[in-house]
Amino acid sequence: MKKSLVASMLVLSPFTVMADEPSYNYVEGGYYQLDLDDAEFKGYQLRGSLAFSENLYGRLGYWAADDTFTVFNTNIDVDLSELSAGLGFKTPVGANTTVHTYADLVQSRIDVEGNDDSETDYRLGFGLRSNVAESVELFSDITWTDYDVDNETALQVGGVFHINKAFGITVSAGLNDENDKNYTVGARLSF
Repeated sequence: MKKSLVASMLVLSPFTVMADEPSYNYVEGGYYQLDLDDAEFKGYQLRGSLAFSENLYGRLGYWAADDTFTVFNTNIDVDLSELSAGLGFKTPVGANTTVHTYADLVQSRIDVEGNDDSETDYRLGFGLRSNVAESVELFSDITWTDYDVDNETALQVGGVFHINKAFGITVSAGLNDENDKNYTVGARLSF
């Protein structure tokens, strides 16, 4: 009996997640969709975070999506992408919750039938991450992005269902001040 209890504890231990402070050491990727007016840009996203110290962390993200429009019986392919990199500061506000703020450099690109245009901008963000249960993390971010021609304020909310300490399933949804929406579903590897 004792041997089977010890064996089952060893087998199940990788699937146990402690409700500690959320980890800022991870990579994730998955499906990405951006809804702009009547267009649905679909593609993928990759993101990562690395804690440099108890409070300082680095961020890196990339997404790419495309859609095809028909104008005067001609299909026009439009590709959008964004690369972002930055630094953040985090601090605990309880045993399971952190508040964070960050500044990112953002490179946005649009390609319409081979006519490529890009710009480099910056983004400021503020958010909250909380392990609300042993295997569930919830998060929210408010961002402000300074683009060349306009500014954008956006809200992103989501969650991570942790299968074990290393692997999780992610979902999120976002909305900006022009009523553009984005959705993601993916997987996270924490280390």
